[in-house]
Amino acid sequence: MPDAGGQTDLQKRLKELLPSDNDKLRHSERRRASATAGFQFEMFVSELLRLHLRSRDLPSETSVVTSELGHYDLITDTSIRDLPPPIAFSVKFFRNSSHLNQMAKSVWRDLLRGDDSKARSIVLVTNLQPSARAQQVFDQIRSPGSGERLRLVWWGPKDLEALVSQLGDAGSEIVNTLHVADLGAAIRNAIRGDVDLWKANRERYVSELHDSWKADELVFFLGAGVSIDAGVPSWKRLLSELYGALLEEASPDLYSLSSESRAQAVQLLLKLQDNSPLLSARTLRSGLRGRFEDSVRKVIYKKASVEDSQQLLSIARLCDPPRGRIGARAVVTYNFDDLLEQCLSKLNIRYFSVNSGSVRANSMELPIYHVHGLIPQRGALDEDQVLVFSEEGYHTAYNNPYTWSNVVQLNLMTQHTCVFVGLSMTDPNLRRLLEIASDAQSDAGPRHVALLRRLADKDLGDDEEMSSKVAEGISATYHLAWERTLGELGVRILWFEDFSEIPGILKGIRTGFLED
Repeated sequence: MPDAGGQTDLQKRLKELLPSDNDKLRHSERRRASATAGFQFEMFVSELLRLHLRSRDLPSETSVVTSELGHYDLITDTSIRDLPPPIAFSVKFFRNSSHLNQMAKSVWRDLLRGDDSKARSIVLVTNLQPSARAQQVFDQIRSPGSGERLRLVWWGPKDLEALVSQLGDAGSEIVNTLHVADLGAAIRNAIRGDVDLWKANRERYVSELHDSWKADELVFFLGAGVSIDAGVPSWKRLLSELYGALLEEASPDLYSLSSESRAQAVQLLLKLQDNSPLLSARTLRSGLRGRFEDSVRKVIYKKASVEDSQQLLSIARLCDPPRGRIGARAVVTYNFDDLLEQCLSKLNIRYFSVNSGSVRANSMELPIYHVHGLIPQRGALDEDQVLVFSEEGYHTAYNNPYTWSNVVQLNLMTQHTCVFVGLSMTDPNLRRLLEIASDAQSDAGPRHVALLRRLADKDLGDDEEMSSKVAEGISATYHLAWERTLGELGVRILWFEDFSEIPGILKGIRTGFLED
């Protein structure tokens, strides 16, 4: 419904997608905001049309799909609003109306160059309502010769609002998925009742990732959370047990003490290293010397089992290609273990582990890039690899932008759709690589997806004086700030509430929908 100023909810949302002219942003930041807004608008139009077709109980094959023909963004074989099919859609997002007149002319010029889409109707969809002058120009260029063969129409927000209204509550929900660029406005929207938008978004993301998977475009980036799910100790636990091994070697008398006393000694050593994981790891590597890799192997596999990890099994199944397809394009893992390889072997999936720049997989094998190094459960260790476990390995890997691991990650981030599982997304070097990849694709919106857990009530503490409204505000600020931050790096967030949901999400990527 229009407000007192004549604007509908959709028009206000579209206006808020971009920062205001008063915001002090660098040119690159404003350009990225424009690209992100354009991407959101195109996804909104696509989902709106899909919902509209589904509401008519049409077969699934009539849904709007991403077009691979010419310069059109979407195409459908089903009539919408009495337009004769096939209908091709060209979606354009503009900061202001200054280019609308020129755009109307360019659309016709593109058509004169040759239309290979076999479309009978072409719909130009814009985030701005065409002015009277722009509409006049458009009316002039669509009349001569186009007549009966081709219908050329222009949809603005009012036309989209008509489709939204026909969908009822589902239409309102999809309008709410348009995240505004201004964080303050987004938080106000969340607090006033849009708190479950992430659920609608994740169903859309799963559907899009399914399409990427079918197109052989999906790459998985795996972090510690995936291995922890299989019984591998956390980084903190790994360091503690390695310190225990160091103490046993350096001071047998100390190890004759109670387990409580040994634990206190380990905690003291960690504290003396200022609780720096990298510094602690460097100390351990120096202290254990030739026993270091074997000690790490003993600790990480002590309780590990692929049988206990639904996450690994779900990822492995996504690596299993449909008939005649590739499946997952590649896997990048920051973990030392080879548990995914063990899982793939059980499913008879061909793979090749890559842990240095001197080896590579062939086209018939799934490459698994161990960019921090590989410590297999059995067999010899590769002496040529750089194990990114401690400071020296970390510095070697990331100070040189042309190391094999950096080059591989950048190529995959720029050329494919990446899914981040078991990663907190806080590592500065991962974020640096994402920013480089995002800058290389400045005209595209975020396409990668990170699976992250949402804040729970317990994460906010048990302050009885905190009102539910304040808690909602804090939660909204945290989640939306994270969405903006990662969005700038080309990553969307697929939120979940409990880690047990991850296997179901991964299964949804394979099937195309989330089960209840």
